[in-house]
Amino acid sequence: MQKCLLFALIVLFASFNAQAQDCPRIYTKGDTLYTDPAAQYQWYKDNQAISGASKQWYVPSNKGSYAVEISAITEKFPYCQLLDSAALAQKPEYKSMEAAINAQEVVLKLILLAGKINSNDLMVIVDRFPCLQELDLWENQLTNLPESFGQLRNLQTLSLAFNQLTNLPESFGQLQNLKFLSLRNNQLTSLSESIGQLQNLNTLYISDNKLIKLPESFNQMRNLETLDLLDNQLTGLPESFGQLQNLKTLILLNNQLTSLPESFGQLQNLKTLILLNNQLTSLPESFGQLQNLKFLNIVNNRLTSIPASIANLKDNLKTLYLNDNPIPEEEKAKIRSWLPNTTIIF
Repeated sequence: MQKCLLFALIVLFASFNAQAQDCPRIYTKGDTLYTDPAAQYQWYKDNQAISGASKQWYVPSNKGSYAVEISAITEKFPYCQLLDSAALAQKPEYKSMEAAINAQEVVLKLILLAGKINSNDLMVIVDRFPCLQELDLWENQLTNLPESFGQLRNLQTLSLAFNQLTNLPESFGQLQNLKFLSLRNNQLTSLSESIGQLQNLNTLYISDNKLIKLPESFNQMRNLETLDLLDNQLTGLPESFGQLQNLKTLILLNNQLTSLPESFGQLQNLKTLILLNNQLTSLPESFGQLQNLKFLNIVNNRLTSIPASIANLKDNLKTLYLNDNPIPEEEKAKIRSWLPNTTIIF
């Protein structure tokens, strides 16, 4: 157990003595004392244990010299232990800051939707809930994230959808346990190279932003299976994009793509590909290597032909949408002959 002393003027909390560097922090908000998250707590007044004062916070009733004793981080208490999805599903969700602060166990899931917090509250979340594994901050008008946000290293699921973010801090790459990330409906114009460090990420939604290009490090997220880039302003993809070889679903609807890299054919686990409403004039020859592709939508581009290598997809490709492309009739006939078992819509 660690015990640290705070001399507090209870009325105003105006001054207190410095704490030892190896002690947990004690800080104030209004008339309440708080300390760091831990397994157990015991508050003291004038060196005497206060009966029932065993939460992360304590509201003093009169002037005095206050201290808190917290449990050490031991193997017995699974402090910040990552849980699998089944175990995490059994943990409670906290839907307000007040409920989370008053929790008598380590907070793992925090759901603060639609105006529940502002940008200033983010520092509080980082400081008080370091063990968070699920965090949903949907629709809070957030314009930025603090650099300290990367300290939430146990996050596995993070939603920042429907905010006003224009960029992400460099520390974002420290969230290396992330498996699910939603950045939908923000104002992002670019992504930091550090995003490539999210190598456990499985699902990434960045639709409805203003991205013009992707960072070169994007290819390092080798565990990505679902990537949604709908409604951005991408004109191209990095040549290394093909290294995302676990991708199964890729949505590039409503961008400004004029071409795809030759490495695109390396996405050999891809099953669903949506390229609707772009500016593509051709497809790479390597397209024929996408032999697990089942659904392909290339509606409303500028294609006049597609490579003959697409015949390699005849065994698995079930549906191909090619309408609203200026493809001549003779080319359509070739495509039908290459893909006799595919439903093709011109």
